[in-house]
Amino acid sequence: MASQGEVIEFIERAFGEGTPSNGGLNISVVCPVCAETKDNLQKRKLVIRTDDFLTHCWVCGYRSTNLVNLLSVYHPFLLPEYKKKFNIKDRRRGRGCFFFDGKLVFPDEAPKTEELVSTVTLPEDFRMLAPNLKERNGMLQKAWKYLQSRGLDEGDLWKWKFGITQNAPYNGEQDFRFRVIVPSFDAIGRVNFFSARAFLPGWKGAPYSNPEFHREKIVFNELNIDWTKELTLVEGVFDLMKCGPNATCLLGSSLDASYKLFQEIVSHRTPVLLALDPDARVKALKIARLFLEYGVTIRFLELPAGIKDVGELRKGEFTQYADSAKVMTLEDYFQMKLRE
Repeated sequence: MASQGEVIEFIERAFGEGTPSNGGLNISVVCPVCAETKDNLQKRKLVIRTDDFLTHCWVCGYRSTNLVNLLSVYHPFLLPEYKKKFNIKDRRRGRGCFFFDGKLVFPDEAPKTEELVSTVTLPEDFRMLAPNLKERNGMLQKAWKYLQSRGLDEGDLWKWKFGITQNAPYNGEQDFRFRVIVPSFDAIGRVNFFSARAFLPGWKGAPYSNPEFHREKIVFNELNIDWTKELTLVEGVFDLMKCGPNATCLLGSSLDASYKLFQEIVSHRTPVLLALDPDARVKALKIARLFLEYGVTIRFLELPAGIKDVGELRKGEFTQYADSAKVMTLEDYFQMKLRE
């Protein structure tokens, strides 16, 4: 069996120098698809796991369960070595997926086991906003205008993969039209959830909607989390967009020991910056107490009066407030409880 060092050496030989993360479990390299189709984009956004070669690009959306597809197209001379050295069977299991022309495009390959099938999928006609901003599509432009009103820019469109759907219903039931969709990806790059926010002025229905899911079983955008660094926890998806790079959201204000997110934090001993909305202070203290009981280092952020959530802040403001948050002790917890 090849060592992690041998895997990294091979990946860097194929795709150039990479940036390891998560203790070497992941390595980020330049995506050859982006380099070819996006004005020779040279950012290291193609993430490859070094234990099983699961692959995902944060820019073009490509993902696969191995490197066979990429090597076949871009480095065919390395393919025989890859198969032999790492005992790869060329069954073309990889479900290479691209965002092309604003749509999800899959090759004629399908997952071979239920393990590879996500329980949540994006709407069939999901279209990313970023590559289609010049299009004269009324709904797309209204969604873009809404996001701009929330202080987001074109770079955020690519980062968060915002999109829309114009067909209904979803899975025979739900209607996500007139909403901007924010997808989430699990640790190996599969869609595990999406949130949909209404963007039309004067909307009378619920502002947020999402597919049926088990909140306790997912971590929002887990693929982007470095468990070795302090992790910021906020409530909602739009709060998340005003935080630093290592953050996730609770999709609410609840968290306990049954949640996958909580278990990952405890198992990795990940320090936490807790930044819930002021109106959820009681729940936030309950979560803080639980972290303390499990030996997790926690900083507790209290937003200034007049700010209802992190999502209201301008870019850069969150860092200023976060820097002032102190490490919380059990004594601090009891003092804060007395002030309730």
